Amino acid sequence: MQHHGCSCAGHNQASKGKQSESSSYDEKTPLVDTTKKEHGLSGTKPFVMLLGILLASIGSSLYLYFYHTPMEKYGAMRGSHPLGELCGRPIHELPSIHMIKLKSRPDRLKFVQDNTAKPILQHLQFHEGFNPRSYSREGLRDKMKKEGWHPAPSFANLQNLKGEHGSAMRKEIIGRCLGFRDGEHAMNDLDKADMQDCKAVKGNSFDTAYFHNRNKTLGEIGLLGSHHMIWQQIAQQSNPSGWAIVLEDDRAVDDVAGLCSFIDKVEALPKVDGKPSWDYINVAPGEGRRFCPESVPEFERDGSFHRVRSSMCTSFYALTGNYAKYLEAAHPEKCLLGSDDFTTFACDPLSHPLHEAFAACFPQLKEQRMCLNWAGSPRSFYKEPHGSTANTSVSSDEIIGEDAPELAWLRKELGTDERIASPFANMAAHA
Repeated sequence: MQHHGCSCAGHNQASKGKQSESSSYDEKTPLVDTTKKEHGLSGTKPFVMLLGILLASIGSSLYLYFYHTPMEKYGAMRGSHPLGELCGRPIHELPSIHMIKLKSRPDRLKFVQDNTAKPILQHLQFHEGFNPRSYSREGLRDKMKKEGWHPAPSFANLQNLKGEHGSAMRKEIIGRCLGFRDGEHAMNDLDKADMQDCKAVKGNSFDTAYFHNRNKTLGEIGLLGSHHMIWQQIAQQSNPSGWAIVLEDDRAVDDVAGLCSFIDKVEALPKVDGKPSWDYINVAPGEGRRFCPESVPEFERDGSFHRVRSSMCTSFYALTGNYAKYLEAAHPEKCLLGSDDFTTFACDPLSHPLHEAFAACFPQLKEQRMCLNWAGSPRSFYKEPHGSTANTSVSSDEIIGEDAPELAWLRKELGTDERIASPFANMAAHA
């Protein structure tokens, strides 16, 4: 998912329906090997010929059955699973793996099909995303009204925050874009700072003017809608492993050994009552604020994971079933914005640069959670697309300009700005 200020490519958009559609992957990929070896039968005797016909008929029936049987059911019936065998784990100890796809991007689907290792491909559950661009203007309004969904409000332009309170707010936002919470760092030297100064300070990347002073795009609200629908499903599932993996279709996991190593490392993290005690792990983190003073040696002991306050980019991550319930309870669909804006805020609301704005959207999210970045070996066990297949920015300057009037109309039709009041209303400059 391409998000300005985030190094990951390809923000997937999302699609129709409140519940996402899942399917075992691609009918072109049989779930069993149907090739037959020669057994030396001469075929000269009638009974041998009849036996061959009978075996062929049975084989054909079995092929059709397995071909249309979800891999999880097939593996459980056999007492094994191709990915489970390679990872040395029974199927119930494997996390479910979910991927967002769009009908409008068959090139992405082909990329995933061609580059994902077959045992992993067979384990994937595909979900049709929520794609606002697939609707007419009125159709999108009616769809969102029916589902109770809203785009994020347009809160304020930071450059218009004036007066004593506005100046103090600007300082706090700059401090948070470096990873600090309010009061953790002296901001005395920031009186003359431009609002974009955070963009490349000490390895941090958070362009506050870009993130705060603009409307979201149709692609961004579609993307969060897509992830939201997957979180709903994960929250409702009873996965014995207690966690799941989510990918966008700009990541193809081609390294089985790498994935198995990641699963082993995750399973070795501390547990409480047999369930994971972490919440969220970003496997392909984008650029972001790296400051995080809360040390957790039991999670960071071998260097495979680092705790973070900020976790930009949602192209490849893991989350627990309990955390999916936590995110779902915050109702992200009521204030749709960039998916990694939401996940970063959920990890640590108090250090998020846009804390005031997002707290107006998600007042339930108040506590810091156990969010980690993957830093183990192999660091990357997936492929990314190139060329036109990789070109999926949903927040370029051109798209922002095109979508701004559409989202302004949508917010007006849905009453969004009246429903969620701007926390900066009393700080804006008077005309």
